Amino acid sequence: MLRTAQQERRADAACGASIEGHADKLAEDFRLAIALHPPRLPVTAESLAIYTQTILQGGFVLLKARGDRAALLEALVHLKNYLALLFNKEVLQ
Repeated sequence: MLRTAQQERRADAACGASIEGHADKLAEDFRLAIALHPPRLPVTAESLAIYTQTILQGGFVLLKARGDRAALLEALVHLKNYLALLFNKEVLQ
């Protein structure tokens, strides 16, 4: 099915709104984490939320493109390790 340019823009806007909505919820959690566990480097809750969404969305794209979840799972391990290093916390296996 072919979509018009207007339909593409609407779909892009809907995807963007969904991703931003999830990022807003993540930012709330990151604000609390930053307050309780000051990070080793300067970051904002909003930037961490967008970074997390970037990892997740990119992982989902690779999952669909490759037909397996290995790249997504590996990206999530890297995200977990980054956050542990940033917040100076031990990584639990």
